[in-house]
Amino acid sequence: MGQDVPDKAFLRMGTAVDGDNPRIRWVAEQITREDPVATAERGFTFVRDEILHSVDF
Repeated sequence: MGQDVPDKAFLRMGTAVDGDNPRIRWVAEQITREDPVATAERGFTFVRDEILHSVDF
């Protein structure tokens, strides 16, 4: 049995994804850890605390 490979389209660059931006790359480097759970927690915290949401501002 072969494993299904999920569609990775959500990882591609686009008009809403500016992953080549030096500031975004710097933030990604700051939150990334060896442990994927720790990386997810730090990513969640960053977005929660630093990204303005429509109901927050």
